[in-house]
Amino acid sequence: MCPFPNELLEGLTQGSLVATICRMGFRGLLVDTYASTVKEDNGGQGISGNRHGGFQRRHVVGRFDGKLISLEEIYRFDNGPVDVAGSLYWDLLAQCNHVTVGMRAAGARYGNRIASVGVDTWGVDFGLLGRGDQLLGNPYHYRDARTSGMMAKAEEFVSREEIFRHSGLQFMQLNTLYQLLAMKLSNSPLLEVAETLLMMPDLFHWLMTGQKCNELTDATTTQFYNPVRGGWATELLEKMHLPTAILGRIVQPGNELAACASLCRGDRPGGCRSCLARQPRYGQCCMAVPAASKPGQKPDCAISAWARAERRRSRPGRSSTTR
Repeated sequence: MCPFPNELLEGLTQGSLVATICRMGFRGLLVDTYASTVKEDNGGQGISGNRHGGFQRRHVVGRFDGKLISLEEIYRFDNGPVDVAGSLYWDLLAQCNHVTVGMRAAGARYGNRIASVGVDTWGVDFGLLGRGDQLLGNPYHYRDARTSGMMAKAEEFVSREEIFRHSGLQFMQLNTLYQLLAMKLSNSPLLEVAETLLMMPDLFHWLMTGQKCNELTDATTTQFYNPVRGGWATELLEKMHLPTAILGRIVQPGNELAACASLCRGDRPGGCRSCLARQPRYGQCCMAVPAASKPGQKPDCAISAWARAERRRSRPGRSSTTR
């Protein structure tokens, strides 16, 4: 059981509880999660979570009694890329089936005590929807070779310095920016007919609720989110001749979306709500265990898929030293 940080108790909402459960208790595992809250008999709440990413994922139920959070694994399954004709994809349909199985397992155990659900996934990868919200194929896996050489290609349109000035993000060829550029340069028919881009957690929330939006923390992994302006870096995309109309509204983690009772409880009606969870794993660990000092004074240590020390700042750092 984990004590809930006292400074976060005030103003706690259903959505922020889901977001917090998703970012607590999963450190040191190469997995990702969706989480749903469970109402306790004593008036407290609980959450069940499903992490997507790495090579395994699991559905975890978390219960919150007002002071302590306890976690219980309900369902686990293998999750890895699928090689089709030399390209790596995520098997989205299988993933959705496992999500349904996990949520129904939680529903069978806790019934209508399940209050809400949230999804935590890996960053950078995305799905595309076409006209009438038709899913355009399986999402590519971030290790697919199509982004090889794309960082150099991007500099033919925009300098490295300008890309960093817009995004402030670490340069990695698997970032969403280079995935979109690879599609553009290969004349991908999918990109030509796409009307909506949804990052992976947003894609699962859409499949669960029918609601489309872009959760803020996962949007920051694209390398075309501007942290100073607090919105998409559309100027950067336009200079690279990449579409901007496919980008939707950006929503803060913790916000509630819509009911997803059919997944939690089969045919039984209920009020199981989907809540946006904070995404990148290393950020979750730091924010879940805040340093006692003020931001910028002491580093936080995050141990997740990676181990890293971070220093929180009041403003994004986009200087040449940061880069």
